[in-house]
Amino acid sequence: MLSIRCLFDLIILHVIFATPQINLHYTINESESYSELQHDCLRAMTSAGEATITRQIISYCMSELPSIFPIETNNRFPKFTFAELSKLNITSQQLYRWSAPIDIIEDYQYYLNQLSTSNDLSQEVFYNCTLPRFGSMCQYEIDYYHENYSSLSAMIHDYYHTYAYNPTSFTCYTHLQCNRGPSPACLDWTEICNGYRDCIDSEIDEEHCWQLEYNECKDNEYQCKNGQCIPASFYQDDIDTPDCFDGSDEVSSRTYRKDRCVKDVPLFECEDMSCEGTFLTTSCVERRANLLLAAIFSTRDDSVSKQCWSTLKCMMEIPHPESQFCDESCDTFPCGEIIKDSCPDMLYIPNGPLFFGDMFVALTKNDLLALAGGFLSTLAICYNNSRYDEYFIDDPKVLFNNTTCYYPKKLPFPYEFSTTWSSKFHNPLYQLFTLLRKYNVGSNDISTNCNRSTMYQCNNSPRCISVIGILDGQFDCPENDDEDIIQLYDKNLTDKLRHHFKCDVAKTYIHQSLLDNGECDCILDTYNWCEDEGINIQHVR
Repeated sequence: MLSIRCLFDLIILHVIFATPQINLHYTINESESYSELQHDCLRAMTSAGEATITRQIISYCMSELPSIFPIETNNRFPKFTFAELSKLNITSQQLYRWSAPIDIIEDYQYYLNQLSTSNDLSQEVFYNCTLPRFGSMCQYEIDYYHENYSSLSAMIHDYYHTYAYNPTSFTCYTHLQCNRGPSPACLDWTEICNGYRDCIDSEIDEEHCWQLEYNECKDNEYQCKNGQCIPASFYQDDIDTPDCFDGSDEVSSRTYRKDRCVKDVPLFECEDMSCEGTFLTTSCVERRANLLLAAIFSTRDDSVSKQCWSTLKCMMEIPHPESQFCDESCDTFPCGEIIKDSCPDMLYIPNGPLFFGDMFVALTKNDLLALAGGFLSTLAICYNNSRYDEYFIDDPKVLFNNTTCYYPKKLPFPYEFSTTWSSKFHNPLYQLFTLLRKYNVGSNDISTNCNRSTMYQCNNSPRCISVIGILDGQFDCPENDDEDIIQLYDKNLTDKLRHHFKCDVAKTYIHQSLLDNGECDCILDTYNWCEDEGINIQHVR
């Protein structure tokens, strides 16, 4: 009788107070035979404090074997059989409001539906948990709980805001054997088929990616820049919820999303998408790039002393655990003196390839002394193949450690004193990285794979690209002919541009991702009207 009284008290309390609903999913199959599957999942709407984000639900699940956490039976919370609930005229909707697991709610509704013909589930049990306890047997408890929370989403948002996510290790894609550099560096899922090699001396992360290049979407579909097909109705339908993995269906660029991913709360656009803006990774999680940088600089060549290497990392603002050394070293002894006395005449910085899995950066002692003085005017780009020779054809070169090192004249380094890794090195190197991507030709780009209607063969090159990469504002061919409309006209290739937007005034074509992006990519007419802005994007030509 006491248990029934508690149940009615619970009904009254739910009317008076708004409490979070915590309905677990996938609670029935808690057995070793389902050890490969996630279970006991919470589902919550994401919220980063922005009203526009309304369509994202993230699951938080248990993945450990159920036997690791044996559940002890306790009598702290009242429990009711389905038969008892039925006699009290309790509905499945009420169980839902009382945070019952979804599996129990569905089973109870099935029991009610079959009550006239069967009562097989009459002895199934509902545990009446009281927050912060929840679960099929009230076996879980929320440590971070306050009575003023009105929803699970608010609870999760406040938790991430209070305890900011600050990872110290990597999540890794382990199904490909990829040498990503010094441990704990490893391959991220976004680095597979991202258009260039990330693995050192291997193309395994770009193997078979030609299938995306060959992919052809239906007339009622939009083709993402990475080759993925999505329904045409999803194109530019919500700036905060891109549907392409690379975000190319929305005006917001991948660098824009990367800025948003500094937020604490997990978002689809950060966890499940790829981003540009650095040569270190295509992950949208900003902290991953910092961890990669620290890992890459964690090893040094035997010919370089520890004092020299630590001083270089201090000057380059590389994250590492020797912060006290940085605070004291160059204050006690000028950095230039340490470099002059302890560093070799030339060395790789870092010790391994910095991008494309085969390209090194090297500095001479004079370069390092200039850096110690507050500026750096040049550095050497080194490799041991012929992929990038065309770009560096007019640049001076030297041989170093079985590689040819070029001093690119076109690399813009800041001459003023800079205090961060980004302004000193990353930004100018990223500019070089974007220019060299088109020379990063792999075995998938050989001309035998180009004889398809969905492909375009670059001038005087074995490289071929998907037609969706034509006139997209990014140079993909070594001679930049993929962005030259005159050459495309001469080759009678305009029939391949059926998924592009035709600018009638300028007599050219632009990629659909450039529509309504706030810039005039066609041409302004005499009345300052731009035909690719302010159009109905659902009816592109």
